[in-house]
Amino acid sequence: MNKEKSINSARERFDHELHTGEYKMVHENSDHLNLLLKLCNIEENEKILDLGTGNGYVAFELAKKYPNISIVGLDITESSINRNNKIVESDNLKNIKFYSYDGMNLPFEDNSFTKVVSRYAFHHFPELVKMIKSLHKKLANQGQIILSDVLTYDSDTSHFIDSFQALKKDGHIHFYHLDEINMLLTTNGFTMSDIFFNEISFSRELTEEYKCLLEHISEEIKKEYKIQIHDNKVFITVTGYSIKAIKNE
Repeated sequence: MNKEKSINSARERFDHELHTGEYKMVHENSDHLNLLLKLCNIEENEKILDLGTGNGYVAFELAKKYPNISIVGLDITESSINRNNKIVESDNLKNIKFYSYDGMNLPFEDNSFTKVVSRYAFHHFPELVKMIKSLHKKLANQGQIILSDVLTYDSDTSHFIDSFQALKKDGHIHFYHLDEINMLLTTNGFTMSDIFFNEISFSRELTEEYKCLLEHISEEIKKEYKIQIHDNKVFITVTGYSIKAIKNE
């Protein structure tokens, strides 16, 4: 899938999904959010970019909990961005604004932010190295990336989890191994400083596509991802990670 097609697929899917109860049930987790904010270690007068903000789950919490900082939420989903900005107006929030963009080029001046937060979005970026390099430029000296996403297990040499996610047709690109993430960050101007892990469980309707995929995986992979099938659904559990990395001078 080329980069424009993957971005359009993600935009089309998430414009309809981000504010639904089903999406929130899978992606919203107060325990994880609190741990993520603790990892951010927010200080007064910071300017923070929430990259891939979606329905603003992280951005709104930052704005309400830390009134003396400035937050920018950025996403490709124009209708969701418009909806988020209406919430900003109705809740009279003065320290937050949402913008849409093309999914590749960050529309900000260099050294604009003290921190970048991105939760469950990096696997959608079609040019991840380019994005990390761009984030390095947009961050001020000693700025930080706080990145949450999902791991690919070392045993998953056939890239099962990527094939599984691709069936949703939401612009999924790749879940990375932890050493891949470390390499991407350290070779592009960042030093990892902290990390924690979590589990995420979700289900999909057991269509013929999923049945065919599941027929060709090993028992080891089924066990690794805790795959279960019942009520015509396939249930899966993945490991999430949250990393803080600091921009090198």
